[in-house]
Amino acid sequence: MPSPQLARTLAPRDHAPLVTLDDASRYMLALPPDVAARNAWQHAAALAIEAGEQPTRAAIEALTAQLDLALFTGGRLEL
Repeated sequence: MPSPQLARTLAPRDHAPLVTLDDASRYMLALPPDVAARNAWQHAAALAIEAGEQPTRAAIEALTAQLDLALFTGGRLEL
């Protein structure tokens, strides 16, 4: 089964764009521990698990919004 697409493509700095749930999950798993421990990323990880279990439109949109926030607040979003 193909990975669900995020609500929109996100472009982290120094990384390929995040297009699917699998892309986002791999990106989060590769974060340094000190970054991954931040609340924004912890919340994104929880939403990714929920979206993986039930990939509804609302779950994917919530995950995409949280990823966008985590990338922005961490200075990792390509503007």
